[in-house]
Amino acid sequence: MSQHQLETEIELGERALFCTILIEYDYEPEEKPDLRERGYSRGTPGSPAYVAPWHVQVTTAEIGGETLDRNELAKIGKGSWLRWLDAHVYYLIEADCEGRGVFFDDMMSNAVGE
Repeated sequence: MSQHQLETEIELGERALFCTILIEYDYEPEEKPDLRERGYSRGTPGSPAYVAPWHVQVTTAEIGGETLDRNELAKIGKGSWLRWLDAHVYYLIEADCEGRGVFFDDMMSNAVGE
């Protein structure tokens, strides 16, 4: 297993809040099946490659035509809005990975260097 980072963008909501996010995740490459028999063992079935996000952080957000960095975002609601935004984006990325969506594909490509 190896750890990776991916910086990408996400668009949230109907009013299009554009955010730059940093995703930290684990990557496990595909394990090919080994069907050779060894004694009483019939080998291993193998497993597909996967990614598992473990930390997602909003680094910038475009609000009212102005791009705010993480320090400026932390001032909104004394940091509560940024904590909510981080948690919300983490939830979206996790759901995307479960459904093997766009972010899942981006993380896989980033991990294998394609």
